[in-house]
Amino acid sequence: MIPRQSHLLEMMARLEALVEALEEGQPVRYVLEESIERAIAVCAMPVAEDLTAVKMALQDLLCDPSSQHLPKLRDAVQEALDSAPGDGPTPSARANELMGMALAALDDPEVQFGIAANAFSEELAALATMVAVSAGSPEVSSQVREEAQRILELVDKARESLVWIEEAVEGGLRDEVLQGVDALIRAIRLMASSQRVLDKVAEQEAMVACIRCGHHNTAGRGTCEACRATLPSVERIDQSTLDIRLGDQGPAPETQMTENLARLFEACERFNFKTMSSEAFLDEVAWMEGLLEQADKMGLQDGALEGLEEFKAGLQSLRRAGETGDSALVYQGRRLIWEGSGRMQAAVAQQSV
Repeated sequence: MIPRQSHLLEMMARLEALVEALEEGQPVRYVLEESIERAIAVCAMPVAEDLTAVKMALQDLLCDPSSQHLPKLRDAVQEALDSAPGDGPTPSARANELMGMALAALDDPEVQFGIAANAFSEELAALATMVAVSAGSPEVSSQVREEAQRILELVDKARESLVWIEEAVEGGLRDEVLQGVDALIRAIRLMASSQRVLDKVAEQEAMVACIRCGHHNTAGRGTCEACRATLPSVERIDQSTLDIRLGDQGPAPETQMTENLARLFEACERFNFKTMSSEAFLDEVAWMEGLLEQADKMGLQDGALEGLEEFKAGLQSLRRAGETGDSALVYQGRRLIWEGSGRMQAAVAQQSV
């Protein structure tokens, strides 16, 4: 893997030293202000870390260059480092794996670089398919369409970088591989930045994320505009303890969102958006596995057992996602859980008739 390089700690150490020198009476105010302004400019660049809090703390320090603002800045820097992906230079696990294997393949022909390249290419294709719906939809706002279009353009740049890397690996050209890697890192980071903007806009506009594919849909739709899956509705959340049953609601032709499913899917969203750690996410998966074990002990009929197995397969995908950071596994797991839960609910409801 290529190590993630961050200058945050170096910046922090330099600013602390300058603030200390300033308070000791040394003539370094101009140098300090210049350093702070440079750091603010860096924070405005799209990187793997979310540096919003760091930028705000730097602005406070610029207005009042005293040591009282350093603890806030130090905490913001640490939070940014903690929330950043630790296994590569981008938020994409597949991209990080691809770049690491590209460099390794230059020294070892046995490295299966082609497999990693194909997997990443498929991930880009899936992302493009999903985002293209938003980019061309008349139902979403112009801001959503513009941001979606920007992501599509960045997907194209990522594809170009991938071809660049593949050709360089095939030719054994290390410098070309490194240039392709740099281009891919920029594209993925910009893509992540645009995705955060798109998610924020979607949240502000009360859009509903599809359980199956992740596409943001306008409020009021019953099915996903991208994949036609039934969208969850908060009004239908069941309050039962087990939360995979329908209770007394009777047979239902589609999956009903329950309180515990909503909790699990919220954890999926937070994990994908880097606001939940792998450990916390795996704890949520283990919690749902415990509920599923309870359901299994209750003695389910054949239809429910089929759904149970699908549900278990979905949880296994989520567990692998938590261990590898692969967002594609999160979407796969959510889809299996959603469909498996629907089978279980329908079987339980039919049994109660």
